[in-house]
Amino acid sequence: MQIMLHTIERQGRRLSHLIADLLLLTSLEKNSSLKPFHPCCLNDLVSDLTEEFLELATAADINLSCQIPTCEVYALGNESQLYRLVSNLIANAIQYTPRGGYVTVSLVKSDYTFVIAVKDTGIGIEVADQERIFDRFYRVDGDAYGGLRAYALVKLEAQDWG
Repeated sequence: MQIMLHTIERQGRRLSHLIADLLLLTSLEKNSSLKPFHPCCLNDLVSDLTEEFLELATAADINLSCQIPTCEVYALGNESQLYRLVSNLIANAIQYTPRGGYVTVSLVKSDYTFVIAVKDTGIGIEVADQERIFDRFYRVDGDAYGGLRAYALVKLEAQDWG
């Protein structure tokens, strides 16, 4: 009985996340979530997210690290949206990286641009699937939830940044 209750609880959380993601996708597609841009410290964002995911990575025997410049990097934008975007990338990197692997989150600034990159030693994405990973309902190898659908969110959130 306890196992059944645990399964029901886990599936309920899973469905709740799915519904929240679908509502967010719909909101982003209709541009109804546009908020005024404010200065965001990207160093703090990358550092905070790396710290937030460190326990999950450690439990999965994955080395999670970040590389950020010593000077502070700011960008105008929606901080919570960027936080969610990078969070999705890190979560996917950890999920699809085998034990003993590496995930590195880096922030690089040039004159008027910045790049936040998430690199990992994970399984990668097959060439045949790469064109479709940003499709709203596309799943790779029957991945029922989570997986690469998060890239649809990443794409829509990134589009708001231009």
